[in-house]
This record gives sequence, C-alpha cells and structure tokens, in this order.
Amino acid sequence: MGIVLIIINRHNMYSLIIDHIIRYSNWYRNQFNDAERIKKAPHDLDVINFGSNIAKYGIDYRECGMNGYNFAVGPQTITFDYTLLQKYHTFLRPDGPRLLLLLLCPFSACKSFYTKHDGDVYKNIRYYPILNKEYIPNYDEDLYDSLIVHPSKLGLKALYRALRHRHGYKATFNINCNRLSAEEMKCDAKNRIADWKSEFFLDDLTPDNLSDLVIKSLVYNSDIIVKIKAFCDDHNINVKIVIPPLSKELSDSIPQNFREKCFYSIIRDKNIPIYDYADDKELSNNDNFLNSLFLNKKGRFKFTNRVIADILKRNND
Repeated sequence: MGIVLIIINRHNMYSLIIDHIIRYSNWYRNQFNDAERIKKAPHDLDVINFGSNIAKYGIDYRECGMNGYNFAVGPQTITFDYTLLQKYHTFLRPDGPRLLLLLLCPFSACKSFYTKHDGDVYKNIRYYPILNKEYIPNYDEDLYDSLIVHPSKLGLKALYRALRHRHGYKATFNINCNRLSAEEMKCDAKNRIADWKSEFFLDDLTPDNLSDLVIKSLVYNSDIIVKIKAFCDDHNINVKIVIPPLSKELSDSIPQNFREKCFYSIIRDKNIPIYDYADDKELSNNDNFLNSLFLNKKGRFKFTNRVIADILKRNND
C-alpha cells in the first residue's frame, strides 16, 4: 500500500511539473493570448473595442490620449462581439465618454458561427478562460479539463511543443515595419481571398452568386448588429462602427458590388455612425502593414490615433 501511495504521489508531482511547463510555454500561451490579454483589462475605461484579428492587430490606445483597451479575439464572429460586450461593458467608466468601437471588415457579416468545416477554431477554446460554458457553442467539458485545469493530460505531443516552441505571439505582434516585398504582398492578398472563398463556400466574389451560408449569415448578423445597438442604447454606450484600412493589394481584390451586398448594406441604416478607412490613402500605405490585412505596430498607433481624433472632431462639430 505504501509503494502504491508513493507511486501516486510521484505521478501527481510529475503531472504538476508538466502542467507548469506546458502552461507557461509560448506554445500554450499562444492558444489563449487574447483571453489572457482580456483578463488583464482595467476598469474605468473611456473606450473599448471588439472585433476579430483585424481589430486585434488594428488598435492600440497607448498614444491616442484616451484610456482604452482592446478586447478583440481572433478569429471572432459578430455573435461573440455581442457576447463579450454584454460581459465587459461594465469596464467603461460610468461618467466617461463610454465609447465602443466595433471593428468590421468586408467579410465580417459572411459568417454567424464557426463549424467543423473551419477546423479546430469551431471548438471555441479561445474563450474557455474568460466565458462561462453556457456562452460557448460546442463547449467540451473534457477539453476544458485538459486545456485549462490539467494541461499534462494533453500528452507528450503537447509537452514536446511546449519545449520546442519558444517564439511567442508578441514577437510578430510588435513588428514595426512591413518585411514583405510588393510581389509578396500581392501573393498574400491572393491567398487570403482564396481562403475566404473556401471558408464561405464562394466560387467567386460576385454578389449574385452567394452561398446559402453567406445569405443566411447576412440576415443573422444584421439582426445581431441591431441587438448591439439596442444594448448600447440601454446602457448609455456610444457605439461606432469602424472599418480598418486594407492594403491596396487586398482592397483591389474585393469588388465594390460584393462589399455593398455583403457588408455595407448590412451595417448601413442601423443608426450607428460609421468610420470607414478601408481605402484611406494614407493608412492603406503598405508601410503600415505586416501583410495584406494586418497592421504593424507603427500602423496600429497611426490608425488608432486617427480614429479617436476623427470621433472627437465629429462629436465637436
């Protein structure tokens, strides 16, 4: 019996050590970098934002003169923008400007939920550290236990990844320039368009040839935006729709009639001010980008400062 207890204790000790190694590795942290950032959010904020990867790489309030925080999660649907708003709106200062920036791109309304077609992203594990399970579609209790409670249960592959991968998310996030050539930017834009076509079951980007998935999602997301506006009105929150800049290479690949049908017609007439920088000449300069879609650190500061300045100017006019 004593030998059994020794074996059990050693097993528990080894499990705790492996839990620690995995949990504090760059590989593991990269699974939850957005959730960990959100968990560190302060209260009494002037401005908050939600959105997907384009918002995560698009907003940094540190030089804009307002007390703000980026609550973006990537990838993310508008459904989860609404879910996170309901949880984190209390982080806004009661007597402040109470600004909410909802960052959207031309494809934001084309999906309502992730499915198995999208790979592991449909499991929504990126929300496990910050949302209760009833708010997470496809929640898996066993997966939660192995990912959050006892990472050692992920097995030797996870331990190997934890020991092997030592370059974190911040290494890319803090790049201050565009390292891609003009040809590489074109290639990146082409690949992103191909990925979106596959994700949304589109043969092309003509508005008369939309998939059933997109048609249903446009209706659904239109309703969600109405709910976001109603929630903000009920809680004295000033919501703005902000469309981040696109690189010229990416913008040229998205036809205007597709944008109108799948995006602008959805966000328009919602009684929400719209700040559109998609084709802003200064901000769309390639020097501001990491790739054809995401802003680099320099571009992020420049864009955020511009958005806040434009909002304050419009409010004062």
